[in-house]
Amino acid sequence: MIVWKHPESKMAPPCLVGCKNVQSMAGKWWVAPPPLMPEHDLEWHATTDGWSVALSGEPDLGALSRDLPWGMRLVVEDGRKRQWVIPAILGPDGTPAVSRVRRLVDGKWVREDCDERQTAAIEACQSFLNSELDHDTQTFAILSVLECVLHCDAATLGVLGLIDDVLVYQGLRCASGQINGE
Repeated sequence: MIVWKHPESKMAPPCLVGCKNVQSMAGKWWVAPPPLMPEHDLEWHATTDGWSVALSGEPDLGALSRDLPWGMRLVVEDGRKRQWVIPAILGPDGTPAVSRVRRLVDGKWVREDCDERQTAAIEACQSFLNSELDHDTQTFAILSVLECVLHCDAATLGVLGLIDDVLVYQGLRCASGQINGE
């Protein structure tokens, strides 16, 4: 499981808002059904805004899953055999394939994204389709996609070393509608 701590915060990290089974004790937060608790001796890594994270055993990606009613989900297995749920952000033709509101404004239909995570994921996938992305840009693109499906922020996934090349490439292909080699 992933464990967060902050020296001053009395609240769970922002990425856990709306997450089920958030547990807390002694200034640490994790996601697991009670009575599961993290190990005592953890290797802490600084993320952002004073937060630190650690792994206690393997990460439970299923426990961190967001309720994502706006997209079809695909599964990508990374090089360590972890299974990641990836939303199909774009269709094979590059058109957003996620649920967006269609609103009539001044006689024209306008599509509105559900939230800022969805907007970032659509932009990341369109960038993947439209150009050659360098290593860093690819990594930030898959992190935008993963933040849509997980109650986990990019900094946490990064400092814990949970992202690998298989996840980046296959995840971006799936999210961008390129799952059949198009």
